[in-house]
Amino acid sequence: LDLPADAAADSARFLEAEARKLSGLSEENLFHASAQLHPFGRYRHPYLLTLCKRDEIQEIIRRHVPPTDETEAATPDQAVTEILPTGEALFAAMLSTPNPPLNAVLVDLGAENTVVGLLVGGQGVHATSVDGGSARFVRAVAEASSCSIEEAEAQLAEHARADSGPAAAAYAHAVERWYTDLRRALSEWLDDFPELGLTLADFPVYLCVVGATQPGLSAVLSRFGSLRFHTWPRPADLDPDLPMTPY
Repeated sequence: LDLPADAAADSARFLEAEARKLSGLSEENLFHASAQLHPFGRYRHPYLLTLCKRDEIQEIIRRHVPPTDETEAATPDQAVTEILPTGEALFAAMLSTPNPPLNAVLVDLGAENTVVGLLVGGQGVHATSVDGGSARFVRAVAEASSCSIEEAEAQLAEHARADSGPAAAAYAHAVERWYTDLRRALSEWLDDFPELGLTLADFPVYLCVVGATQPGLSAVLSRFGSLRFHTWPRPADLDPDLPMTPY
């Protein structure tokens, strides 16, 4: 969101009203958080606004922190320090690396869903999701090979899928569909900000999560050309319990 100049004196009130308007939820059913960004493009007073349903947050807490007697104190492994959407976690993880890129596409390749975050000028400015993920690739191999999902997963894990034949073609087609959806999401955002003067060539793409390590995936992605894919950098001494709030 770009904060209007006349709302600067009471940004918290403006952002709370926008959160209710965008979500359609009442204050009692809504959690929201915001972070001020540096100006970019036509945005002079940008804020990153995160919205979520209160009952979903409470369910996450119930799932990770078992009920305790009122007289008992939660142990460190039972305490919820922070709850973040995947996009913000991607920003935090990349910005904690020794030399984070100024502009980048950060991709969390899940099984059924892909979360995409954009770094522009060294800050996270946009997060979205793309339908489909690595499970789509596995199903394509299973259907082409007339085998079970488990057998298709084993083929991919062992890199047993041949470079030619029905299974290889089905795998490549499934990856291309996913790639096309990813590219479209990025292009649409760039079209909304022509004043940045950026193109897809300015954004290296960093993949993470187990789906990103599928044998053969990098080779197939390299065929498509316009996006440059990289593995996620691994900081040597990052504290896994470090809160993400500073980022």
